[in-house]
Amino acid sequence: MWVLINQNAPKAAKLALKAYGKLIEFASNGIAYPGVSGHVDVFMAQLPDGSLVIAPNTPLEFQRHFIMNQIPFVIGKKKVKDHYPHTAHYNAVITPTHIIHHIKHTDSILSEHCSKLISIHVHQGYSACNVIALPGNIFLTGDNGIFNTLLEKGLNAHFINDKDVVLKRFNHGFWGGAVGIYQNKLFVCGNLAYHSAGEKIRHIAKEANVEIVELFDGIVNDVGGIRFIDETLSKIDNRSGN
Repeated sequence: MWVLINQNAPKAAKLALKAYGKLIEFASNGIAYPGVSGHVDVFMAQLPDGSLVIAPNTPLEFQRHFIMNQIPFVIGKKKVKDHYPHTAHYNAVITPTHIIHHIKHTDSILSEHCSKLISIHVHQGYSACNVIALPGNIFLTGDNGIFNTLLEKGLNAHFINDKDVVLKRFNHGFWGGAVGIYQNKLFVCGNLAYHSAGEKIRHIAKEANVEIVELFDGIVNDVGGIRFIDETLSKIDNRSGN
């Protein structure tokens, strides 16, 4: 399995992840603004089949790496730039049944690949930063707007305060950017003992039959999400999407 994570994630977290797969440490060389330049969830979205939709200006070294290792991806139309909303085109929450995003900002290629999913519009462009979807469409979010929208849609949503999540250069980070999900495991970049909603999160995960994997003993860090790519994925054409 391949594990995609910010190059600047805590060393202890990256070391722990090596027990689960081969790391791809992502960096964009300053394409986006410094706080999110290495965030995987800014440059790519992961579809229900595990493949990726990536920004066309994703650094070529990573595109080549994906091709060489038969990691399936398609290239979107909208480039990531150094300011919002151009840092949000691929920052969508995608489950086997839903896509949650600010539809005005969603890349058209990503929308095409999610056309059979139920689309939920929210006003937060950084949707993936703010939400993690557990199996069974159980959603944890620190964004009040997304939380209320999901409840209105009859979905199982839980509010998790973001204030205890660290993101360098900002007052705090986002909950969704501090975690990743693979099958029935929720990987947390930090230890929930340092989060005020830690016990609540543990309870929700237990009810969802999800195992929590805390990657190091420290405050929870927003690293731009953690993505897992199964090496058994069938290869699809790597094309521009134009």
